[in-house]
Amino acid sequence: MSSKKIKINIDTASGGDQVQAPAIPLSDHLKASLYVTPTTPLTPGAYEYRDPKDFNLVLVDINFELCKQFKLHFGKFMRRNHHILQQQQAQSGQAFPKVQIKCLRFEDLNNFDCMVSAANSFGLMDGGIDASITHYFGDQVEMRVQQHILRYYDGEQPVGTSFIIPTHHQAHPYLAHTPTLRVPYSIQQTDYVYLAMKSMLRAVADHNERALMDPENYRFIETVACPGLGTSSGKMELEEAARQMSLAYENFYLCPRALDWGYANEIQRRVVWGGNPENGVNILKRKKEREQEIEPYTPITAPTFTEELQEDSKAVNISKMDFYNLVILNDFLIVDARSESDQTPGLNNAVRTSPESITSRQDLEHIKWPSVELAHTVLIYHGDVSQEKEGKHLNTVVDYFSTKRGVKTVYVLADRFESFTKDYSFLCQESNDTYPSHLLPNLFLGSQLVASNEKVLKQLGITHLLNCDREKKSNSDALPGFEYLQLNCDETDEREIRRIFSDGSDFINKSQKVLVYCNRGENKSPCVAIVYLMQTLMWTWDEAMAYVKRARQLIEPKEQLAAVAKQIEVDSFNTER
Repeated sequence: MSSKKIKINIDTASGGDQVQAPAIPLSDHLKASLYVTPTTPLTPGAYEYRDPKDFNLVLVDINFELCKQFKLHFGKFMRRNHHILQQQQAQSGQAFPKVQIKCLRFEDLNNFDCMVSAANSFGLMDGGIDASITHYFGDQVEMRVQQHILRYYDGEQPVGTSFIIPTHHQAHPYLAHTPTLRVPYSIQQTDYVYLAMKSMLRAVADHNERALMDPENYRFIETVACPGLGTSSGKMELEEAARQMSLAYENFYLCPRALDWGYANEIQRRVVWGGNPENGVNILKRKKEREQEIEPYTPITAPTFTEELQEDSKAVNISKMDFYNLVILNDFLIVDARSESDQTPGLNNAVRTSPESITSRQDLEHIKWPSVELAHTVLIYHGDVSQEKEGKHLNTVVDYFSTKRGVKTVYVLADRFESFTKDYSFLCQESNDTYPSHLLPNLFLGSQLVASNEKVLKQLGITHLLNCDREKKSNSDALPGFEYLQLNCDETDEREIRRIFSDGSDFINKSQKVLVYCNRGENKSPCVAIVYLMQTLMWTWDEAMAYVKRARQLIEPKEQLAAVAKQIEVDSFNTER
């Protein structure tokens, strides 16, 4: 099989095509993984190289509920690292990690190179999906798995290890034997699924390194088919199995540059079960309680604010994007908690409460706040809270509103306000303009009023306009300097609805920053945005709908469009690509 020329971690070719890539410096880690010595000259066109981790993962299982959990948890990973994937896509046109979810029998998959066998430590493949694997590939696979265990593991393969053997099947040449248990028994309240998933991914990457060095004897694994781990004989809860598998996948791709106790403790905390099941139960219980009490939010960048504030059920740290979406509504009390030494302009209508003027909770009680109606939700932004004085002051302000009668929620900007103004400085100026909702770094959602305001479009850096109205926009109405696409759709025709969803997603993918809009921004354009979120970030309809609804509360997708979008979600589990 011919290798592909790519940039680091990015596949720039499809099939067997040869694509010339510019020479770029290799990291020490990648040099080691490719056996390239530091003395080897790296000249343009001299080498063909590929990241061993550049393979597709197909999560395949006949349990539809498990597939839904896959989508929820792997989707969280994709969203947390959305900015990284976007950078990769901007550079190469194709980003990875690449995950697909199929609610099928693995036998019905057309394209995969390696099948994962989540068997036991002794290679006894006579039950569950392992029996199907043996039936599909033949008894010789089970015999050679056991021979390998006898030869290299002295008759018992530990959980947390994985090895790859040939299947001698022309279309699906490899099997990754990855036990999740010693013998069939409950593995609830263990981290065995995490350990198994992590070891399987590493085994595939190691195999691909050998394939790069010795392509005559090893075939590069392009696609791995993996069933749910530990959910059958192991009796692990579906949600917990999906969570551990996605966490292992995330830690496999986002490995650190160096190791220290901070990283070790963070991994231990996230894995939860590693040797401390009682603590794990309590953590999951508190997590579920918080999710039920607090309005869900999905920041694209992780909050960096002090964790103490998260203990209060009313105080929620949110990203710059979420903060912007709330500010433009002009319906909430905005509190500026920066120090007086910060003389940069603040948001319009914000009430300033600096550490110099507010020394105690009693000082806050004497401030004449706007009406109670505005105070149902409070937005707070701050300066450098790493300073002891400013950090204590912000905690005082948040605690005051969190315990104040009539306040429903307190949203705290996770980053410094100066970071917020780098993207949204225009909100500090007097203006009566209407602004669109910001859903992703490259995606805005609004109305025809916003699309016709050239000043607002330029302030936000929007370059493309996607018009979802049925009536075609005349050339005389088009603003100069923007690329347009008109989606003309018959809302009673399912094929037409699917077409506009597909065309809209393609246009958004090609855009640097795009505004998706219709007349009022209530029906067609939100549906196009929701489908794009479902397909790009592995969201369910309910998740994407809740996210867009929170950013733009007036949306009301019509039943016909919503029904097709929900069917697309179901189809995504079963459509072979």
